[in-house]
Amino acid sequence: DMNLLFLDAYFEPETIAYTHLEKDLLEGLKENNRIQVICPTPTRGVSAQIREEYKSRKNEKLHGGKVRVRRFWAPQEGKNPIVRAFRYFWCNFRSYQIAIRVKNVDIVFSNSTPPTQGMLSAMVAKKLSKKYKKKVPFVYNLQDIFPDSLVNTGMTQKGSFLWKIGRKLENYTYENAEKIIVISDSFKRNIMAKGVMEEKIEVISNWIDLDTVHPVSRKDNKLISE
Repeated sequence: DMNLLFLDAYFEPETIAYTHLEKDLLEGLKENNRIQVICPTPTRGVSAQIREEYKSRKNEKLHGGKVRVRRFWAPQEGKNPIVRAFRYFWCNFRSYQIAIRVKNVDIVFSNSTPPTQGMLSAMVAKKLSKKYKKKVPFVYNLQDIFPDSLVNTGMTQKGSFLWKIGRKLENYTYENAEKIIVISDSFKRNIMAKGVMEEKIEVISNWIDLDTVHPVSRKDNKLISE
């Protein structure tokens, strides 16, 4: 058995692209591991009622106690980019404070939302390694390549100040990750072109349950109708 520390900016019952994948991941890992998740109180994609309910729910045990969730207060996420940036840095600050006190961590794991999550996790792994006097590896699940994604959506351009900050965050994360999980071969080529060694990279495509998710015709697609 191993003790896994997950550092999440979002966690169920929040609805983002990654939460259903992580739910499956925890379901698979819980059999042979003990997992602790550190995350903020839910804000994205949840009702005011759920947010209020979780204000007092700081600690949870899921999957028969195999997964323990520690939540901390965080301001509600809005559309204002400055407010959102402040929330990200606040969450990183609080996550770091809590994570470096966790005992018996064998692996630190995080995904790439938001872009600062990798840097946070690398810093936590370094601190815990020093504290335990042993190597605590950091595994990074790269779902979105930043700052490339901002350039592709027209939010900034290559060489801009924001792009340069993004590249520094990216380089620090890649340098300090023991393993980087990417979701496609094109992601692998992208980060190898930035100097990441191939032996660090594992390609693991995102998955779906083919029994419940399958193609349907446009006329039968309820989401399109809605």
